[in-house]
Amino acid sequence: MLTMDKIREDLRAIRCYYTRKELFDEAYRTVGENAVVKTVQKYNAVMCEAPAQLYALYVGLYVNNVSQEALAEELNYSPDYISKQNRKLLRFLQMKIENQGGQAK
Repeated sequence: MLTMDKIREDLRAIRCYYTRKELFDEAYRTVGENAVVKTVQKYNAVMCEAPAQLYALYVGLYVNNVSQEALAEELNYSPDYISKQNRKLLRFLQMKIENQGGQAK
């Protein structure tokens, strides 16, 4: 079973990847592809099937590295609402990845 802790760990790695994407892209040519790239691809594929609101949340929080508080302000929602939506996102990811028959690495 894919745990919420593992999903959170993966999302932190995805945020790190997008924050330093240029470094990863450049290092790929000399060192090789980092394992996080496969995790990013897997999660992005799942998010392409997500409801629009969860998709936007994923992009804001993990691709664009915006904090929950800043995203709440940007979208004119309460921080509590964004936190609840993030938990919904985690459950969505857990269900979809498990249904694909594998865990994100």
